[in-house]
Amino acid sequence: MRQTPRVVLCLGLPGSASTWIFNVVTQMHGMPRRSLLTGYLDRSFDEFLQAIADSEAAIDTLIIKSHQADASLHRYVAEHRAPCILSVRDPRDCVVSLMERFDFAFDSALAAVAKSCHALLAFASLDVVLLRYEDRFFRSGQTISSLYRYLQLAEAVDQDKLLFLNGQSAVERFISTFDHFPPGRLARHGDDEYDKVSHWHRRHFGDGAVGKWRTRLNPEQIAIASESLADALLRFEYLADSSDGNDRRDRSDGSVRRVADSLSAHAAQSVAEGVAGSAGSDVPH
Repeated sequence: MRQTPRVVLCLGLPGSASTWIFNVVTQMHGMPRRSLLTGYLDRSFDEFLQAIADSEAAIDTLIIKSHQADASLHRYVAEHRAPCILSVRDPRDCVVSLMERFDFAFDSALAAVAKSCHALLAFASLDVVLLRYEDRFFRSGQTISSLYRYLQLAEAVDQDKLLFLNGQSAVERFISTFDHFPPGRLARHGDDEYDKVSHWHRRHFGDGAVGKWRTRLNPEQIAIASESLADALLRFEYLADSSDGNDRRDRSDGSVRRVADSLSAHAAQSVAEGVAGSAGSDVPH
């Protein structure tokens, strides 16, 4: 009987640097190699696993990225304790990010973010690693080394190289070569294009500002978004009523160390408990 592949989940709200996590995790596992399958999940995870089981491919590792994980994926993570990394950001900033990077109308951006929040909220209660965009975890080599320990990988990785290859300047240079990609490598999403391997988009990078919803949404939009996203603002620890300014701001001054410490503690706990490694969206990947 064919062995069930090791599954690693990279889940995140739109605009929360989940693509950075996905690429770092993929490269840590030695991409490219035939036994490694990566992809974006926009359908039932059960169906996805069945399709792999029915294929002739000898897959030993499956790395999945998703903004809208379904109930079958939640059940799999809960039952198998699969490694799962969840990235979050103030959902109101996620709304603005979709509006500015991909020209979403406010209503469409809010609906997409609300759908993602609803799907991912359930994962916050599981034994997952939670990374916050506001901590600027994607700028720190400590995050990479801590993820490496959490994933319990055997082969060494070049932390500095991974940080460089997935830094904004290097990724923007990579994106600039899209026109030279072989036929079939790129896919369209509305007016945008993305690489089907890395899931970087032509219009991937915004300004990265924290708390921009305050000035870029009008008062009515702020009220609607805060009400619609109230559960996520509470559960992900972003204050629903933050007119007093006490919400999370850019915490990159030392907060990366806190993220790394949290990951290290999680990795140590995983080792102690014997966790063993055994893959149609309406938002950009």
